[in-house]
Amino acid sequence: QITLPLQKEMGFYGVRNTAQAGNIILSSPAGRIRLVISSRGRIRLCSEQQSMAGIHLCL
Repeated sequence: QITLPLQKEMGFYGVRNTAQAGNIILSSPAGRIRLVISSRGRIRLCSEQQSMAGIHLCL
């Protein structure tokens, strides 16, 4: 299941090398992963419930 907890659109803006910040929740019976996009276009993953291999807990 994919959840978009935003009321605004997400996008990347190449002219200014920025992005619309936000996050996407990916969930399955194994757990929930948050894909976080920063305003500078950095993308990272974190786990909402438990630490997973290579994915830290969200702070």
